[in-house]
Amino acid sequence: MMEYSTKLKQLARERPGFGELLHYDHLLDGRNRKCGDHLKLYIQMHHGKLVDIRYQGDACALCMASASLMIESLRGSGLPETLKNYTELQSVLKGKKTTSEFQVFSGWAGKTMRSGCIDLPWKTLFQLNEPW
Repeated sequence: MMEYSTKLKQLARERPGFGELLHYDHLLDGRNRKCGDHLKLYIQMHHGKLVDIRYQGDACALCMASASLMIESLRGSGLPETLKNYTELQSVLKGKKTTSEFQVFSGWAGKTMRSGCIDLPWKTLFQLNEPW
């Protein structure tokens, strides 16, 4: 069994970014049918930037931690920064060492089933049909 780092436990427990956003432009729904994780992303955009983003859902600790970290890293970002951060996360999940905050997921590199949990918030975000 994989050990959860202190940072992952903190993110899963405190869930920064969790909760409904009252004024949003987009509501995206994501599901991981393999494990049952379910997330909703509430997104407020302005001029191609993610002004605010929050999430709700019923998901495992890895998925919740990933959603919280994604939100912390993306507020105020546009598509280029979002893609850069996603590339960093994917590098970590492939076993590459980085200096990014996504290194907290390094223990799950190569674990396909759990990578899907970590990936769900990002894949949900990429459903956005807004020109950024």
